[in-house]
Amino acid sequence: MVFAEDYLRDPSVFPSTSEGAPWGWRSVTIDFAGGPYIFESLDESQENTIRHRFVGFCVDSGKKPSEVLPTTVLNFDPAAFKTVDFSTRDYTFDRLYLENEVLLAGLDFIARITRTPGLSASLWTSANRKDDFPFIFENVFRVLVAYRLLELGGTILHSACVAHEGHAYLMLGNSGAGKSTFSRMALAAGWEVLSDDMNAVRQEDGRWVVEKLPFAGDLGQTPSRSNRYPLAGIFRLNKSDHNRLSPWSRGQAVAKALGCSPVVNDDPFRTEPLLNALERMAASVPTRLLEFSLDGGALNLLPEVLKNHD
Repeated sequence: MVFAEDYLRDPSVFPSTSEGAPWGWRSVTIDFAGGPYIFESLDESQENTIRHRFVGFCVDSGKKPSEVLPTTVLNFDPAAFKTVDFSTRDYTFDRLYLENEVLLAGLDFIARITRTPGLSASLWTSANRKDDFPFIFENVFRVLVAYRLLELGGTILHSACVAHEGHAYLMLGNSGAGKSTFSRMALAAGWEVLSDDMNAVRQEDGRWVVEKLPFAGDLGQTPSRSNRYPLAGIFRLNKSDHNRLSPWSRGQAVAKALGCSPVVNDDPFRTEPLLNALERMAASVPTRLLEFSLDGGALNLLPEVLKNHD
């Protein structure tokens, strides 16, 4: 199968360099989880869309250019893209992993993330309308953040994260394991939820922290007193008719976290640094299997794990 043939009428038109026609001359800087990230060459509609979608995260950088991760947004001929019907299959974009870059292709966009000499990206799209552009932008942005965090020794994890009394508890599980259900239960009990879908984990000042991302799941953006908390435990989540903690080895936790690290876990050139990061994370906190019922009692088990670990 040829890369991008599902989305481009002629895959050979994928740009060989990170150049192209700008949409305009506006820019937006977004700061969280490894940022700031600056997006340049936007038109007014694209800028307004990004500022509305990431309200609270848009900043005036104030940092040197070498500390800001740049992405250029460029115009691409709409006739180059295929019309694709996803009524009978799930949407996923194509990825081509190379030693020093990653190429992406999807509905009405293509992108390149380059890792040398410093991390940067280019996004080509035919869309600037508010009903098309946000979906495209966020798909590429998530991948960019994943690579940035990996560069810093962390990762993004498909997970739920609940917080209580200044500590974060990370929940891993397959689709249907109960991440959103457990998060709703935690909210109802007065706990904080960073996200029921996607969270950033990385080391900060010698400890592992979980950082809130503006990529929400079923619950949407939930209020929290802080955007980051120290990681207190990693749990494999399962729905049940009882509340129980069971042993879960670090090796099992690393294997599960590897499967929950989107995009970068398929990159053969980044396997070693990703595994190293996950092994360090799993070695730093307790790892347990958590079976939970809907009576809320499982929440009381989490601080006990932290207390016993200390």
